[in-house]
This record gives sequence, C-alpha cells and structure tokens, in this order.
Amino acid sequence: MVKDEELFLEQWANHYIRELPDCGIMIVDHGSKVPVVETIARLGLSGRVSVIAMPGFPFDDQTKSAILSSLAGAALCGYETVITSDVDEILIPMPSTAATPLADLLDGETATFVAPTGVEFIHNADLEEDFDFSRPLLEQRRFVRFHSAYSKPAIWRSNSATFGSGQHHLSEPYEFTSKIALAHLKYVDVKASRNRQAQRNDFEYSDRQLARGRISSWETADPATWSRTLFANATRVTDQANSAEVFSKFYSEMNNRQNKAGVVLTAHTSHHLRSRTEIVVFSGF
Repeated sequence: MVKDEELFLEQWANHYIRELPDCGIMIVDHGSKVPVVETIARLGLSGRVSVIAMPGFPFDDQTKSAILSSLAGAALCGYETVITSDVDEILIPMPSTAATPLADLLDGETATFVAPTGVEFIHNADLEEDFDFSRPLLEQRRFVRFHSAYSKPAIWRSNSATFGSGQHHLSEPYEFTSKIALAHLKYVDVKASRNRQAQRNDFEYSDRQLARGRISSWETADPATWSRTLFANATRVTDQANSAEVFSKFYSEMNNRQNKAGVVLTAHTSHHLRSRTEIVVFSGF
C-alpha cells in the first residue's frame, strides 16, 4: 500500500520480478499524486503488476492493516505463499544463505506464518555512492543494524490471520527465521531519505490515529537534519568482524523474549518490539 513512493516502488517491484519471476504483484495506491498505474507503465511493468486505486483518505494504521490483511487473504485463494510488506521493505537472503535463491528459501520455511529478520540498511556516505533505485540493493549497500520492529510476520500461507497496527504483529502465532531478511530501506540513501521526509511532513492523519497518540516523527522532523546521528554513526563503523556475534545475540533475544504474562514472543499477538543493535557490516555470517 503506497502513497507518492515512486523511487521505492521501482526498487520494490523490480526486486520481486527479478528474484521471484513467477510471482504476482499487487499494490494498493493510496491516492498518489502521480498514480501508481502511471509509474508502473513508465517502468514497463504494466503486464506484471495489479493496482487497486483508492482515494487519499487520512492515514490510519488500523485501516491500512485491515486492507492489507484482506488483500493477503484474497491472494492466498490463488497463491501458495504471500509476502506482505511496505514499499521500503524487501525480502532478501541472509549472508549465510546468500547462495540460495529466495524462492527456495521461502519454500524451505515450514511455519504457516513467518517473520524474517529485520535488517535496516543505512547509507555510509563516506564510502557509498548515492543509491540507484534501479539496481539491486546488495550491489550498493552493506552497513546495517538488526531491528526487531522490522522482524515482522510478512510471510503468510493461510488466510486465517489479521495484522495488528503497522503490520508488526499478528492474530496467529508465527516463527522467526534467520535465513531470510526483511531489508528496511528507509535510510538507504541520505538525500532520498531527507527528500522523503520533506514530503511526509504534510502527511494527514485520521481522527482515530490522532486520538490514539501514535503520530510518526514524520510530522515535525526537519528534513535537513533528518536522522543526522544515524547516518553519522554509519560512517564510524570500523569493526567488521563483530557482525556474526551481534547477529547471534540479537536472534537469540528475539526467540527467547516473553511478555509480562510469560507468553513466548513468537506466539504473542500484541507486542511492540524495540530491540536494535549497533551498526555492522552485512557479510560473513
């Protein structure tokens, strides 16, 4: 489900067409100024992508989750596996499974609902060029932090579930996998990230969203200084040997966390994950 996301849409759609050539692609256009059908046509993908056009109603997390839950459930009437994610998120192999095609990794997961490992790619502007959204991610970026908020139950094999707000939790139990990453691209390029922030400062929220008090920092952040500390931290990474250790600790924590009632996290239907690691190099583990 997208709104005014032409750059990320190009990376997202081309990624899945390249990695999963037989897949179906469905997009909900949430009132984009440049309609998604026009962007898809410009990219030469009109024959591969289905677009559902909707008016630009004020953003509401619960409404978005309901729409995506319904779309995923409908898709499962015709497809064996459904991936549901935001346009700045794509599934990729982890370094330890890099030689295995993504389709094979998906087929190898046995759980009905699966959460890939959340991996946030961060632009190191001292070493990396501006991001080319027409080229594959891993040819251009390697500085990451593991983030529990993006270890989302994105892989479905049943239409029995519904998403919670932000698609960060599910109404059914699910399992984490260390073989597939959900690559989060919000910070994949300094310039693109700040331009995106400038656009999102005008985001309109529903009354329900405002009443719940869950308003993103998009609303007030200064685009010129957006995530300045995070981007600066990426330029300071010097220890490339610690990535395996950092990941091992992160994954262990993800699989052993419990809620206040002692329920194991993977079977918990309403959690708010906030665990994240230091920035490391995405390689060799």
